[in-house]
Amino acid sequence: MLKLNADFQYKDSTILAKKCVVEKTIPLSGKEFDVFSKNLLRDWDFIKENVGLMHFDENGVYHCLLVTGESREDGILVQSEGYNYARYSAHVPHVHSIIAMDRYPSLAGLTNKLIAMADHMVDEAMKSQSGDGCAVVNMDTLEEMSGIYVACNPEIVYTLSKMLSDRPEIDDWEIGGNKFIVTHGVPEMEQEQELAQKLEM
Repeated sequence: MLKLNADFQYKDSTILAKKCVVEKTIPLSGKEFDVFSKNLLRDWDFIKENVGLMHFDENGVYHCLLVTGESREDGILVQSEGYNYARYSAHVPHVHSIIAMDRYPSLAGLTNKLIAMADHMVDEAMKSQSGDGCAVVNMDTLEEMSGIYVACNPEIVYTLSKMLSDRPEIDDWEIGGNKFIVTHGVPEMEQEQELAQKLEM
């Protein structure tokens, strides 16, 4: 179950995302960020000090500050339009992941490949027709999918193993030689149906 913070608007007919450029990131402490996020219309020194960085350009692009908080998952984009408060603002979920992916594009590529490999193993387990719900996935197959050597790369194997552990559909997994053996769990509804059938007998 995915949980995040979102800024919902009431009865908007469209979502019009604006193009923006982050001119500077303003890192605050967690407490400072909490106070800022609840007082956007107050004058702030860090906005005043960087007011020249924020504007709309001739193409309608927002040039902004990105405000983050230590140990806070989300961030806030600010375009003050010459004022000392957040005249325009936008919520940015999972901001630290976005910053990392922007800073290291190669990390985004690797992450996408790892996700594709883990999803493939989960899909194979869920499609398994074996009585024990097991699927065997050769590491060679994962290597062909991703272009990443898996079998001889303990860090990749470890990461994929942890990703499988993150998935609630997967009951168990193990590594046997050059293979992942992945077992899907019985969904809660199926467990209830099985129990009901046993009670009727």
